[in-house]
Amino acid sequence: MHKDSIINRQRMEWLLEQPVNVQLELLNNHFDLIKMIANSLMEQEVESLAGMRYSRGNPYRRWGINPGSIRVGAQKIPCQVPRVQRRDTKEFSPLEMYERFQELPEQSQEMVNSILHGLSMRDYKKVTDQLTDSFGMSPASLSHEVKQRMMETVEDFENRHFEDEKYIGLLIDGKHLGEEQMMVVLGIQENGQKQVLSVTQSHTEHAQPCIDMLQDLVNRGLSYKEGIFVVIDGGKGIRKAVEVVFGNKAFVQRCRWHKRENVLSYLNENDKQTFKRKIQNAYQEDDYAQAKAALDKIGNELKVKNIKAYYSLQEGLEETLTLQKLKVNEIFSRSLGTTNCIESLNSQITKYTRNVKRWMNSEQRFRWTISAFIEAEKSMKKIQNAKKIPKLTEAMKKHLTFTPEKEPKISTKN
Repeated sequence: MHKDSIINRQRMEWLLEQPVNVQLELLNNHFDLIKMIANSLMEQEVESLAGMRYSRGNPYRRWGINPGSIRVGAQKIPCQVPRVQRRDTKEFSPLEMYERFQELPEQSQEMVNSILHGLSMRDYKKVTDQLTDSFGMSPASLSHEVKQRMMETVEDFENRHFEDEKYIGLLIDGKHLGEEQMMVVLGIQENGQKQVLSVTQSHTEHAQPCIDMLQDLVNRGLSYKEGIFVVIDGGKGIRKAVEVVFGNKAFVQRCRWHKRENVLSYLNENDKQTFKRKIQNAYQEDDYAQAKAALDKIGNELKVKNIKAYYSLQEGLEETLTLQKLKVNEIFSRSLGTTNCIESLNSQITKYTRNVKRWMNSEQRFRWTISAFIEAEKSMKKIQNAKKIPKLTEAMKKHLTFTPEKEPKISTKN
């Protein structure tokens, strides 16, 4: 659909949900912003007369749209004007807000300056305060509308089903908001596309909330009987939940980045650089035996440097080598060897929620985080080497049906 056709019907909250690059692009054409604000204000008036869409019992009803325009200085801006009809007399009533727009030329420059200043400074509240006051519409009213749209997004997200999609992998991690943690499951489809599947709130990474979250995905159609590749950060609660729900069908890959950083946290600055390089080189070995030998050698060196660093390396070490055991490390080391994909997703939440000064309740957390995830999904790319995913699925099937003694065993336990 042409951009102008999209802008003609969009309201202000649509802009606030767009990626930063889209917002900046629209800054170059402030008339599009005025058009969206006009749409929001006219829709507010329509809802006050005819109620929400598909509602009944109101004296007015919606009756399509008419082409219209708003004159700003010497510029005539086309827009779509909603029509409302009285149910009893069948007469159409003009929108008071649209008639007031005809007075815009005298105040248009102040309006544009407000938009450009506010959006460039990321000060959405200041912009909405100035603009809504100009037309007799309270900021609370606009805020309520945005909240309602976000709640609809949450409901749609939580009602998603997965019977029609094949997921070969999951990445599971947590994101702190205030003093609470939001657990996130990112799914990898068989074509390599990423999709957020679930979000749950937990004070810590305890097993039970994670079990409930994963079991809910299964209840909504997530299939794992042919094997599923699961990347985790090493939290014991998440690990237990994966074992309880998926059993031996799960091929668990511990995040190598988290493993490396945990080990390095025990070392001084000079030793950090040395062992960082050694650990990275070990995980780049595509052969399981060679990678394991390199890590064992590093472990022997760490025993001398810092015994706690050695214990940290040994904990869950075998599960950091799952890609090598499946003989696909060369293909998927960058995309599935760490939880970087989901860490990048979590960074989007930080950007989206940075204007939230105080987390008031659970509903607010879900509303903002899920809205952020849905927004981030629009720009998600496929994992690296997505076309080679069949090699991973075949490797998992092979290990589920037959594991020769010479093959390294892929454990499903800590």
